[in-house]
Amino acid sequence: MKNQSFLLSLLVLLVFQACQKTDSVMPNDEPVAIRSTCQHQITIPAGSVDALQAAIDDLCAGGTITLAAGMHTENTMVVIDKRLTLKGEAGAVLKVSSTPDNSAPTVGLHVYNAQNVRLENFELLPTGDDGGIGILLQNANQATVKNCVIRHHMISILLEQSDHANITGNLVEASLLWQTAGIFCHGIVVTNGEKAVVMNNEIFHGFWGMWACDKDGIFKGNYTHDNFTGLILCRVGEDYAYTLPDGTQAFAEFACTSWQVSNNVSTDNAFVGYLVIDGANNNHLNNNQGGNNAAYDMELKGWTGEFGPCLPTSFGNLVNAGSYDLLIKNCGENNTIIGGTLSDDPCHPDCR
Repeated sequence: MKNQSFLLSLLVLLVFQACQKTDSVMPNDEPVAIRSTCQHQITIPAGSVDALQAAIDDLCAGGTITLAAGMHTENTMVVIDKRLTLKGEAGAVLKVSSTPDNSAPTVGLHVYNAQNVRLENFELLPTGDDGGIGILLQNANQATVKNCVIRHHMISILLEQSDHANITGNLVEASLLWQTAGIFCHGIVVTNGEKAVVMNNEIFHGFWGMWACDKDGIFKGNYTHDNFTGLILCRVGEDYAYTLPDGTQAFAEFACTSWQVSNNVSTDNAFVGYLVIDGANNNHLNNNQGGNNAAYDMELKGWTGEFGPCLPTSFGNLVNAGSYDLLIKNCGENNTIIGGTLSDDPCHPDCR
């Protein structure tokens, strides 16, 4: 019996010591090795200066940064390189330094090699009078820019190798440097980005309000006005390529193909409301409204050197004016026009 009691006491002691060793490596029931130092929610107070990049660096992937109501200033480009949401409280204004240039504009917010980034509910301004690229989506599939106000940039939003973008409910006021300094300024430019959705935006003061390239996009419910041209279905050619911060030359691989353009309003533009040019093909333009555009409400170009280089004809597009009496000029090949009023003005000379 004494031996059995001794063995039982020894067993209890060994179990107790083992428990102590386990507790010593798991303080607070959490292994130190898996503790996270990133944050899931960060609010940046009003009056911040150069705080956003640090917040992005400290944020966990998938987290949210909130800009408090008031002014925020960033003196260098901000790089968003992880999945996150950047949103503003009502009245949040973000000023980011960038510089306009026809060949190598600098960038304010650069969403780079990151998927599912959301930018929502804030006003974006340059720190100076006019900025370069306000928002660059580069290798950034499924990005969302929603309910933002973007003012006074050479290009407000530029897509490069970014598919399935959703650009919805924004007010875009482009810089007027194209009128005063020979710098071409545009609202939204899709260079390379399949299946972009651009809906319910107001876009004004650009040379091209919206410049659509690539394939299978949707342009619906937008209001473009007081641009040179409201919407251009075209191709950003090599002669107009932009050099991006990583050295990429951004020009479109494809002309605008198979876009659905419907239920938009484009008025009071200095040239035309809707321009189909430079090989744009197989697009459907339905139930769009024009009015008070200087040349035509809609023009489908043939081969033309009107803008410098010889550009190929538009072809295979379908226009259904619906109930709107659009003034339409068609010089392309195999385009189908239903409704509207066709202009009999002569076409621009074939440049081939």
